[in-house]
Amino acid sequence: MNIVITILIIIVLLGILVGFHELGHLMVAKAFNVYCLEYSIGFGPKIFSRRYKGGETFFSLRAIPFGGYVSMYGEGVELPDGVTVPKERSLEGISHPKQALVMGAGIMVNFFLSVLFCFIYATCFPSNVSFGAFATGIDMSGNEVANASLNAYYLYADGEIGGEELLDSQFLYAPIGYTHVDVEGGTSIERVYFLLDAEATVNGEPYVAMYRVASTAYANDVFANLFFYEADPNFFPTAGEMEIGLSKRPLSLSSPLTLNEGDEIVLHLRTVDQVEDAYRIGTATAIAGSYRDGALSFEGSSLSNYIASRWRSFPEAMSLFCQQFVSFFEMIGLGLAKLFTFDLKALGSVVMMGSQVNVLTQSIGIGQAFFWYGSALSLNLAIFNLIPIPGLDGWQLLVTTYEGATKKKIPDKVKGIVSFIGLGLLVILAAGLIVKDILSVTGII
Repeated sequence: MNIVITILIIIVLLGILVGFHELGHLMVAKAFNVYCLEYSIGFGPKIFSRRYKGGETFFSLRAIPFGGYVSMYGEGVELPDGVTVPKERSLEGISHPKQALVMGAGIMVNFFLSVLFCFIYATCFPSNVSFGAFATGIDMSGNEVANASLNAYYLYADGEIGGEELLDSQFLYAPIGYTHVDVEGGTSIERVYFLLDAEATVNGEPYVAMYRVASTAYANDVFANLFFYEADPNFFPTAGEMEIGLSKRPLSLSSPLTLNEGDEIVLHLRTVDQVEDAYRIGTATAIAGSYRDGALSFEGSSLSNYIASRWRSFPEAMSLFCQQFVSFFEMIGLGLAKLFTFDLKALGSVVMMGSQVNVLTQSIGIGQAFFWYGSALSLNLAIFNLIPIPGLDGWQLLVTTYEGATKKKIPDKVKGIVSFIGLGLLVILAAGLIVKDILSVTGII
């Protein structure tokens, strides 16, 4: 998707989230009968403004879409000419606990939207999977193995083996799968491996051939992600393990064999056939190939993982929901740490978010990406607004708490000046991050 279109989608998403945030303030204020002059999405010059017949609040759309506000009587806002409102209908005219509820309403709405969006992301879309793990109990009767006591894995695959094309109902069979942590560029990455052939040979020497899943969203060339390992000398398979092809296991996934130009390789690959509700393992097909020009090549064979969609079970969806929501908190915590240590290079704007959404959309589709980023952004808005920085809800909550505890009122003029300065600094920060990210995305810096 064009990144400009993606950025526009992010701006629309921000508008929706900010709109609901301000709507939270408006609804709670009106519930306490506070006079509200204007509900605005954006700042700057008005694009649209309308007050419904019999109403007292103008609904406005302004030119700068990053933010919004609700003007309430008692916040230093002047009443229109000819309008008289009793003091009890001002924000200051209600109790301090009610004022705190008005100020915190937007934060609560954003938190609720984040939970809702994350729930929709986890439950209302199928997952794209390029591999599947099926636990003990799959039917292996075609190989006369009853009640196998292992986990059996198979890789969704597309292509051909030795000139025989794989059908949609076939999968590459792997007797066991591994999860292993690799380190790349100082970052720990959890990867999934499948044991495709325990009896592979490289130049006639025995090795264990493992397929490493490079991505669960894109079709990966199987041979480009095939690695060879020495066998574990201390592994002694049972008769049942031997029957399903688990004659050897890799000694270590951290030390694959380095292939050299001209190395000759032989693989023995099996498929899994689905017969009605049963899965049966086929016989092994031996294919010969070589390593040339930095790549494995097998004549008459080409394999890539096959992207399949499946619906998660409800427990799986709830597990994904919880894991994703926790990860959002971790991401936001890291971002705040960068902000308060003035490591602005690590922070991103709507431009960088648009670039990330562009990639994510290609992987999981625009609908799922929309709710994923919607949840992350809404939680960002909720937590960021809790920070007691002038111009944010956290500052208003702090002022309300102080005035309620001390029974002393901070002058409206002072609050107005401080909030204006704080808001101005936030706008400068946002503008600076946008310029930085535009220069970064375009390759200028």
